[in-house]
Amino acid sequence: MRWLDGITRDTLKEIAEVTPRDRPSIIVTTDSHVDNWFMNWRIGRYYLPQRDVWILYNNASPKRAERIRRDQSLEKRETPPLKIPVFREGRILWLIEPDSAFQKQLAAATKITPGKYIFYSDISHDSAPFAVDGFEIVPQLEP
Repeated sequence: MRWLDGITRDTLKEIAEVTPRDRPSIIVTTDSHVDNWFMNWRIGRYYLPQRDVWILYNNASPKRAERIRRDQSLEKRETPPLKIPVFREGRILWLIEPDSAFQKQLAAATKITPGKYIFYSDISHDSAPFAVDGFEIVPQLEP
């Protein structure tokens, strides 16, 4: 139990450290782990009640996505193509299983900066949409 609490504490600390103060950010996560446990979005939404989180249900059939804030479902994507809108300039914090197939596909699709528990991608005005595991991340003016 202490090991799990430690991962949660360290993940929350890392989120605070890599969240930019001068531009928007959003957390994008997957729904489950396969081999390496990471802080689940259900824990994150409790400790980060003001943050929007996109949950990519990449192991579900069919795949789907949902944007939440604490206990509210803000929007859902259930019909392909599963386009995930993000801001035109900011940072995506990836709360994903380390060394997973998803993380490897993400690294092949876009530049990610690794941390201990959080990866991140900076989005700028010239960032192009990219796809990972059936989801398309689309920078736009209004998410």
